Amino acid sequence: MPLDNDVVDCSQYFDDFWTCVTLGHQVGTYYRTGTLDTCSHNFSNIYFCLRAKSSTTPDQAKAIMRRNIKHKRRTPEPVWELKETPGWDRAHTSPGAPPVPSAVGAGESGLNGVPVTKEQLQER
Repeated sequence: MPLDNDVVDCSQYFDDFWTCVTLGHQVGTYYRTGTLDTCSHNFSNIYFCLRAKSSTTPDQAKAIMRRNIKHKRRTPEPVWELKETPGWDRAHTSPGAPPVPSAVGAGESGLNGVPVTKEQLQER
C-alpha cells in the first residue's frame, strides 16, 4: 500500500520533470549550452520517489529518498560578457575610430561638427 503524502510526496518531482521537458526550458538550455536537456535526473527522481512511496515502512522510504534523490538546481551561465561601453557608443570613445555622421539640416552641424549653410545644402 502506498505511503501517505506527508511521508513521500512525488508531486514536486513530477512538476520538475514537466518543467524540464517544456519547450521554453529546452530552448533556453539549447541557447546557453548548445545541447538539449535530457531531463534524466528528473526522471530518476520520479522513479526513486515512486519506489519510496511503495516501500513498506516510512523509515525505508526516507532512506531511499535520502540516498537517491538528486537535486539539480543550477544557475544558468551568463550568455554575454558585460562591456564597459555599449557597442553603439564605441565610435565616440575609441581612439582612432572614424567619426560618426550626424543628421544634416539647415543650420545644423554636418560631418565632424562643421556647420552647414542653406547654400551648401542646395549645392548637393
